[in-house]
Amino acid sequence: MVAEAKPRPSLRETDPDAWIKAELERLFRQAIPPSERYAAASNRIRDYLEIRFGLPFLEWTSGEVREGFDQVPGLPERAAANLVSALGFCDLVVFARHAPSADEEAAFASGIVTALSSLPPRVREAAA
Repeated sequence: MVAEAKPRPSLRETDPDAWIKAELERLFRQAIPPSERYAAASNRIRDYLEIRFGLPFLEWTSGEVREGFDQVPGLPERAAANLVSALGFCDLVVFARHAPSADEEAAFASGIVTALSSLPPRVREAAA
């Protein structure tokens, strides 16, 4: 009897930092309407934050996300502000139907990578 191969864990599970960067890059390469792109980006960012910090970021409004950052020990205020700003821009595109310019899209894409990179090391990484 042949043993069934175990499914390989996803990048989201094994390396959430690499996963979020790859997901955002993929989203911004796709030719989809901005409202869909930014709704997906917001969900991916919130999913990543939930994985990273163990708080229900997917369920929270943007205001609750900001308040939730107060529960994250060692989170630099600048990193929290940049993430809140990025999520606020996603809300602007999704809910207010703002049509971002190419410059705004480029600024968002580079800004979110910078914001995510400025987060403190994960506990697993810090112990290594």
